Amino acid sequence: MIRSDTRAVSITLNYTIAIGITTLLTAGLIISAGGLLESQQERVARQQADEIGADLLSQADKLDRINDSTERSETTVQLEYPSTLGGGAYTISFEPDRADRFDDIGWTLWINSTALAGDAAYPVPEGIDVAESSTRGESPELSQCQNGIITFEGC
Repeated sequence: MIRSDTRAVSITLNYTIAIGITTLLTAGLIISAGGLLESQQERVARQQADEIGADLLSQADKLDRINDSTERSETTVQLEYPSTLGGGAYTISFEPDRADRFDDIGWTLWINSTALAGDAAYPVPEGIDVAESSTRGESPELSQCQNGIITFEGC
């Protein structure tokens, strides 16, 4: 009488299942870690944009106050910022408020970057006169012309 022996099959099958489960769990961890890194990069880029936007609006306010306290003259400030925003190139612009994003605000400072999920927008405070203009990030030149208008393009 011949008996079939299945003991060796069950050990091999256990190892195969254990390796399969381990592979699936490892792949899941790698995929979720990649998503976490992308969201962290977006968060860092958004923080950088916030800092640049706040500084630009502060500089524009200073130029406006200088112009209000002295005779009208041309004033230019050379600013230094990181060359990339979250690893991507970026542009800075003054534009009219798109689709009334901010109530009763006429102008918006926009920072556009491939590293941001959407453009970063900052309302230009009332009383600061700006003209539609744009420049690349890194070292923008902010100018206030004799007519009191602030622009990125110079006077």
